Amino acid sequence: MICADLHVHSSASRRPSEWFLQKVGARESYTDIDSLYAKAKEHGMTYVTVTDHNTIEGSLALVARYPEDTFISVEATTYFPENSCKIHILVYDITPEQFEKIDKIRISVLYTIRKLKKYNGRCGIAKF
Repeated sequence: MICADLHVHSSASRRPSEWFLQKVGARESYTDIDSLYAKAKEHGMTYVTVTDHNTIEGSLALVARYPEDTFISVEATTYFPENSCKIHILVYDITPEQFEKIDKIRISVLYTIRKLKKYNGRCGIAKF
């Protein structure tokens, strides 16, 4: 069986989505790439990825350090057009070039999902 935790943040997630963490100046995560990888492997993960908020910095470091069983992912913040309600979309197994495009189109969830289907279609909703 193939296993992967598909919603993990590293220390590259500097700006948390929760207002109270923003208020105290905390990060979403303080976990470094090596610790994250080791813990995932310790828990039996076949593949390891990082879904930091609106950045692939952590994923790039992970893939550079452990290229054999990792891939680039991101948690992209986007919004519903009718009320600006925030939603997070997890996007998996992307290239840096795809991330650049995703980062530019994440103003509307409907537009973002429509475009993601063109890129690779591997995504999920993290939370409303």
